[in-house]
Amino acid sequence: MAGLIGMVDAAFEHTQDFYVLDDLHEQKLYNCARNVEIAIWKIASSRDARGESLLLANALTQDAVNLSFEREFGRIIGLLDMLSQVMADKHGRSVTRLTQMVATTLFLPISALGM
Repeated sequence: MAGLIGMVDAAFEHTQDFYVLDDLHEQKLYNCARNVEIAIWKIASSRDARGESLLLANALTQDAVNLSFEREFGRIIGLLDMLSQVMADKHGRSVTRLTQMVATTLFLPISALGM
């Protein structure tokens, strides 16, 4: 969680207060959304030696349906995507879309993008 929080904080330029005329880097926000998506997929698909899910907050069985984990992080990913699109539209640019790699987990740079 500390890594995810640090990455999101870096995407928002380590700023706590925002005003109407403030700018954010749209590619950082987009990359952050993809990184959160990859990290959450990795966490949700991790299994122990017996093949049972390590994440107890994400269950879809006959006994219990608990998708709160998916819903909360889906909301965060959606908000980051929307904010990156708003920033891209504001600057008249487009966000670079990357092809999702199936076999390899790829984290996109957040702090290396300078502005």
